[in-house]
Amino acid sequence: VELLHRQRERLRAAAHRIGLVAENSPVMLAHLDLDGRYLFVSKAYCERFGVGPGEVVGRRVEEVVGAEAWSGIRAHVARALAG
Repeated sequence: VELLHRQRERLRAAAHRIGLVAENSPVMLAHLDLDGRYLFVSKAYCERFGVGPGEVVGRRVEEVVGAEAWSGIRAHVARALAG
């Protein structure tokens, strides 16, 4: 039981560190679900589009980037989501 508890704590700590790196990275990062809805966006992503994370998470890409940008990246997003 103690070993399992320590492993869970290590996993939580690692996830926290990865989150800090992703959040504070100077590059635009976004995590989408398979429906193209945002699950996470970095500060740089929010700054690029002039929005806060609360205005992006849960919305679809085309709602955030606009129709013109979406038409240019739609195929790339579809490929990424397909794996």
